[in-house]
Amino acid sequence: MSENNTITVPTWALPLIVSLAVALIGYGASQARADATKSEVERVGKVVEKIEQTSSQNEKAVALNAQAIKQIADSLDKQEEISKSSDAKLQQLIEIMLENR
Repeated sequence: MSENNTITVPTWALPLIVSLAVALIGYGASQARADATKSEVERVGKVVEKIEQTSSQNEKAVALNAQAIKQIADSLDKQEEISKSSDAKLQQLIEIMLENR
C-alpha cells in the first residue's frame, strides 16, 4: 500500500480559491484600516478635548485681563480728575497768597 500525501484540487476550483484568498486579504485589510481609523478618531478626540480645555482657560484669562485693564483705566480717569481738582485748588491758593502780599 502506498501512501499518497498530496492534495489534489480540481482545475475548475482554482479561480474560486484565488477569489476567496483575495476576498479574505481584502477583508483583513479593511479590518486593519477600520482599527487604524478607530484609534485615529480616539486620538483626535483626546486632542480636541485638550484644546477645548485650553481654550476655556484662555477665555477666562482674557476676561480677567479685560477686567483688569478696565479697572486700571477707571483708576487713571479718577486720578486725572483728582489732579485737575488739586491743580485748581493750588491755583486758588497761589492767587490768594499773591493778593495778600
